[in-house]
Amino acid sequence: MKCPRCSKTFETVEVDGIELDVCLSCKGTWFDNDELRQAKDLGEPDANWMDFDIWKQRDRFAINPSDIKCPRCDKPLHALSYDKTKVCIDVCPTCQGVWLDDTELRQIIEALQDEINSKTFAEYIPAAIQEAIELLSGPESLVSEWNDLKNVLRLMRLRLFVEKPQIF
Repeated sequence: MKCPRCSKTFETVEVDGIELDVCLSCKGTWFDNDELRQAKDLGEPDANWMDFDIWKQRDRFAINPSDIKCPRCDKPLHALSYDKTKVCIDVCPTCQGVWLDDTELRQIIEALQDEINSKTFAEYIPAAIQEAIELLSGPESLVSEWNDLKNVLRLMRLRLFVEKPQIF
C-alpha cells in the first residue's frame, strides 16, 4: 500500500501485536478497522474504557470532505474533527480504516486525558453504569470489559478524593 499523503510505500511496524502501516517519509500511520482503538488503549491505559469509536459516536464528530484517498480501497476519505478538540483525522467510510498524520495519535490521547481530568464525580456515575452494562453485553471480552469498569471506578474514586478530600 502507498501513503495517501506522499505516495511512498508503507512499512509494516508491529507495536504490541498490532501491525500498523507507517509512512517513514511523512510519519503518518494507517490503522485498519479497530487498530486505532487498540493503539489508543496502549497509549493511555486510563482511557481504555473511553470509546473513541467513530462509527458509534457520529454525533461527536464534524464530518468534512478530505483531500486524500484511502490507501486500502482507493475511496475518498472523510475528515473528522473530534468533539470540542482540535483533533482532525481522516477515515474511510467503506473499509473503516483511519489515517493519522504524524502527531494526531498523540493529540487524540491528550484530548482523552483532558476529558478524564475534567470529568466531575457526578459525570463518572453514568460512565460507571454504562461500563457495568457493557460488562454483561459489551462488544469486548469479559476480561476487557471488567478492566474498563475497574478503571472507571478507580478514576471515580480519585475524582471524589479531589472534590471531597475531607471524606478520606
